[in-house]
Amino acid sequence: MELYVFSGALLLLGLADGVSRCSCTLRYNGAGTLEAVCENTAHNRGLLRCGSILALRQDRWLTGADAVPYRGRFDGFWLDAVEFEAGGRITLTGSGLASLLGLRVIPEQWLVDGDSGAAIDGAVLDQCIQPKDPARALPFLRTEGGFSGGRPVLRAGGHESVYDGVRAVAELAGTGFAVDLLASRQLVFRQYRGVNRADGRFGSVPVLSESFGNLIESGYRDDRTDWHTTAYLDAGTSAGNGETSDQTENLLVINGELTGFDRREVFLSGVGVKVGENLTETERLALLRAYGQEALGRCGPEQRLEAAVREDSGLVFRRDYFLGDRFPVRSSRFGVGTELPVSAVTESWEDGRHQVLPVLGDEQPQRFRRLTRLLREQV
Repeated sequence: MELYVFSGALLLLGLADGVSRCSCTLRYNGAGTLEAVCENTAHNRGLLRCGSILALRQDRWLTGADAVPYRGRFDGFWLDAVEFEAGGRITLTGSGLASLLGLRVIPEQWLVDGDSGAAIDGAVLDQCIQPKDPARALPFLRTEGGFSGGRPVLRAGGHESVYDGVRAVAELAGTGFAVDLLASRQLVFRQYRGVNRADGRFGSVPVLSESFGNLIESGYRDDRTDWHTTAYLDAGTSAGNGETSDQTENLLVINGELTGFDRREVFLSGVGVKVGENLTETERLALLRAYGQEALGRCGPEQRLEAAVREDSGLVFRRDYFLGDRFPVRSSRFGVGTELPVSAVTESWEDGRHQVLPVLGDEQPQRFRRLTRLLREQV
């Protein structure tokens, strides 16, 4: 394998010698990671320094026309740690270049009320590329622009790192983001949205199933212990008075129309919402309701199928699928089925063996819905 090393000034320094093992993970919603082990040689000792960038060519597994769009582009990883070990080895640990957004903060309130793509690009521009204080600008960074896959999002944020804010908005919108390294000495922030490979627009798409020999299953769990559907939100706490009120008129009820066993109540303090004094009461209550809905969305039933796509499934990353793409998945053994996104792609080299595996659903846990419930919701 070829592990490229760039300086912090994006100058190519060379290739790491004697890489015996390398493992990287690319993520749809967040920065990836890389770990590698190489020989402790004079070349590597002079090359590998914290603050350098480890890089893998994006066309590394592609050939012919499939490789053309990715030439000169790299999956880059900021070298966070270099460890010299006994036995003549050097262990390297890096984080994806999207983590560079964590070097800057959003120092004021950031209200997102509209298209998520425009809001994210705006935050990166205002805080990292063209800030009011030029000292805050991150070198070599630009936005790709032209992203049209955003969704309407309502969120009150700010007073957080740019990375955390961008990731939260992207998660609400169901979009991905990354920072690519270009051979032309540029760092490009881009947004993207995965496509539904099961909707018939992308040719023949395989159903992932153990019965078809392309899925490996190991277990299924359905846990509704922490499932809540109706929330009581203390509006007084988030109004900025610093006190928690027990007066009924200060409580907002989210999904209060539910009844019987479908109504599973929880109390939320609302302290996670930061609202500005210049907001109208209608705007403030809308933000609180958005917070309540988002919180309830994290309190759903946990339905997990532990599974992995087989190495010999024939699917090739960046040819047959991309991060965020959704595939139909069926398990006859456990009676579950749904369409799951590729949330991450793990890649490894060791002892001459190269392996690329997509991760379906949430990395931890991988969430599935029962097929019967899915069909009932579609009626």
